[in-house]
This record gives sequence, C-alpha cells and structure tokens, in this order.
Amino acid sequence: GRSVKFIDGDAPFWNYARLGDIVRGYLPTLYIGKKLVAVQMEYRRVPLWKRIGFTVFAGVGSVSDSISGFESSKFKFATGIGLRYVLVESEKFNIRIDYGIGDDSAELYLAVGEAF
Repeated sequence: GRSVKFIDGDAPFWNYARLGDIVRGYLPTLYIGKKLVAVQMEYRRVPLWKRIGFTVFAGVGSVSDSISGFESSKFKFATGIGLRYVLVESEKFNIRIDYGIGDDSAELYLAVGEAF
C-alpha cells in the first residue's frame, strides 16, 4: 500500500498525518506532520498449512510540515513478520498478528482483516 497526505492551512492536530498509521513498526504518535509520504509492501502466504499462514512486510515513509522538509535522512524504515489465521475461507477473512520493527520503535498488532 502507498499513501500520500497533504494538509494545507490550519487543521486540528488530530487530523495531521501519522507515520505509524501507515508503516507498521511505529507508534502512531511518534512521527506526526501536515504532510506524509509512505509506502509499505507485503508478501502473504495464506494458507501455509490448513488455515494458518504468514506474511513478511517492509515500509518506508516520512512526515513533515512542508514539502521542502522531506529529506532522505528523515525517512524511516520498518520491517516485520506476521501470522494469519483464516477465519472465513470463502471471504479470505483473516485474524492477524504482526510484529513491526522500525528504526527506533517496535509494535505488536492484533487485528481482524488485512492492513491493505
């Protein structure tokens, strides 16, 4: 998945872009700005055995308050692994557990459905 979010002018802080909402491995409150550029890739192997599968993923992104603030040194990288349990086979409906590791953060995710 990829994401670009640009907020111009005044906006409430809670509407700002959060890197952790897109790139797994970062707290949503760690990197926040008015502008965001991010991409995340994932390889899924579901099912691997019966209803159980796995995934590996990687992402990169950055937030800034201005377009000129996007510098290569400010981009954050993350990688991770995950397990999948197929709850409804006909719908490809999964329960997922992911563990993402960022440059200076790590997060565990438990969710229903896929990230993208």
